[in-house]
Amino acid sequence: MLEARGFVYRKYEATIPPAVTYGLTSRMDQMRPVLEQLDRLAGVWYEEDLRSGRIPRKSADAHEVI
Repeated sequence: MLEARGFVYRKYEATIPPAVTYGLTSRMDQMRPVLEQLDRLAGVWYEEDLRSGRIPRKSADAHEVI
C-alpha cells in the first residue's frame, strides 16, 4: 500500500540471491512533520491518560513507549 501510494520505493535487483531495497520518497519526506506532530500529540494524550488513571499503571508498564 505505501509503495502503491508513492510513499516508499522498491528497487529489485535480479541477482543471486535477489536483492530488494526499500526507501522513502519525497512524498514521505513531506509527511514527516505531520507524523512527528501526531507522535507528539499521542505522547501527550498517553501521559494524560496515565495521570488520570484511564490507563492502569500495570498496563502502561507492560508497553514501553519509545
